[in-house]
Amino acid sequence: MAGTNEIIRNGEERRIAIVGCGPRGMYALDSLCQLAGKMPAECRFDVTVYEPAEHPGAGAIYNHDQPDYLRMNFASRHIDAWNRGWVADSPQHPSFLTWMQQQYAGQPDPDGFVSRNRVGRYLSACFSRIVQACPANVDIRLRRARVEHIEHQPHGWQVRSTQETRHFEQVLITTGHQDWQRRSPGSHDDSQRRFIASIFPVEEKLSTKQVPPGLVAGIKGFALTFIDASLALTLGRDGRFIETADGYAYRASGKEPARLVPLSRTGRPLLCKPDHGKFVGPAAESIWRDASAALNELPKQSSAICFESQIWPIILRAAESAANLEEGAAGRWFDQWCDGNFDGKRALQAMRSSFQVATGQRPPDLVWAMGEAWRKIYPALVKCVSHGGLNAQSHKPFKDIAGEMERISFGPPAINMGYMLALADAGILDLSRCDHFADKSAGQWPGDIDVAIDATIPAPDIFDPQGPIGGLEKAGYLNCGRNGEIVINRSGQALTEGRAVPGLSVIGRVTEGCVLGNDTLSRTLHDHIRHWAETIVGSPPLSAPLECARELEMHA
Repeated sequence: MAGTNEIIRNGEERRIAIVGCGPRGMYALDSLCQLAGKMPAECRFDVTVYEPAEHPGAGAIYNHDQPDYLRMNFASRHIDAWNRGWVADSPQHPSFLTWMQQQYAGQPDPDGFVSRNRVGRYLSACFSRIVQACPANVDIRLRRARVEHIEHQPHGWQVRSTQETRHFEQVLITTGHQDWQRRSPGSHDDSQRRFIASIFPVEEKLSTKQVPPGLVAGIKGFALTFIDASLALTLGRDGRFIETADGYAYRASGKEPARLVPLSRTGRPLLCKPDHGKFVGPAAESIWRDASAALNELPKQSSAICFESQIWPIILRAAESAANLEEGAAGRWFDQWCDGNFDGKRALQAMRSSFQVATGQRPPDLVWAMGEAWRKIYPALVKCVSHGGLNAQSHKPFKDIAGEMERISFGPPAINMGYMLALADAGILDLSRCDHFADKSAGQWPGDIDVAIDATIPAPDIFDPQGPIGGLEKAGYLNCGRNGEIVINRSGQALTEGRAVPGLSVIGRVTEGCVLGNDTLSRTLHDHIRHWAETIVGSPPLSAPLECARELEMHA
């Protein structure tokens, strides 16, 4: 590897900062340890990990203390913190299912959707194993501190945290969701109603003190965080969901708000994922495999792909084949789905139909096939469109279509959809104004709302005002793409004017747009972390000051 001999001869120690240690930061630390352990002992790596959350590896999103009713929408079989090209599934490097068998009695359901706190405990256990088993030539320091500023210095980067200021040769930023718990309220009316800017942590933000029983709670957003809020205000207040022959019924505790009123721009709901204990679908693996292969061939045919004419027809035809329908049926259905806003009746009908198919009460239909096509073909889609794979004319149509397909494909587990339907049947969930914010310029909440709750997550291009990314972008060391995302190369290195910034890398949610599908626990969907670690282990130390971002040399 280039530069390795110089490092060994000179006894160089590489100083590396990993800023943020949720799952992405932990995966990066593991990759670095795995590759560094294959190097001679003289090649040393000093790694400082910055993570203010209590549980490194889990971060804030998978906090151990959040209630059990906050579930994953990612099936247990897909949760695995380790690179299986390097280590086998074992007690030392367990997948989530193996860890569950170690920790809890009984056989875990591979298709189940467990609580986020349980996944957090698994991730934290993996972080501990990485630290305990790190090779002798790697020193790991954990700083439970928030990084406030990163500044370029001769031969590297200065990192200032709430605890200290240190100099590093390499900095990797993996901060994930930006400012998701502490952001300001944003745009809303000037009424005297109570306003809650973020629902996390739910036991604090949505307590009976903050949202008293009997009031009307307006909830901005109609996606997964809306479901979390609804469960916190019902199940989290001693309400009970009773399983029935066709779903669930809700038994109120008397501590709930009088009504929960979701308010969104389109009224289009999420559709749920199948419950594989009850759902039986057609054998369609060959269809997904062939469609994925067709997408994988596209970059070989063209350097800039047209989404609408080259990619979208492959996905539509795969859905039609799985549903055994004629060509054109999927496109017609999708056009109808996108045609205008949904009122409460139409939204409830879509939710109920989705639940009935997901739980085997109705046969699989085209709607299921559309969602399944997007889920199954998604890894090939990620490779096809990331890092400028689409032509310039495709960006808007892709963004619009992908936004709708995410509602159809990446919704809640069926049990959570069943709970929402039970709340609607009980008269607690009021969908009558689910498209209230259709006019983006209107920030007014309905007049009968007593408590206004913002259950949206900041977009990837909304940077934490107390974090380092905004400052680096203003200084010219990070470049934003057409949708405000941070632009990186396939090794996670920051790019400015197409050139890699030496020693500065960013991986995760803030690059969404340059890289598709960052908001996932999957370690197999992207290769950036492995390529980053290979670059760190194999590249020579920085030997000259960085004068200006425009003078950077192209990364090999």
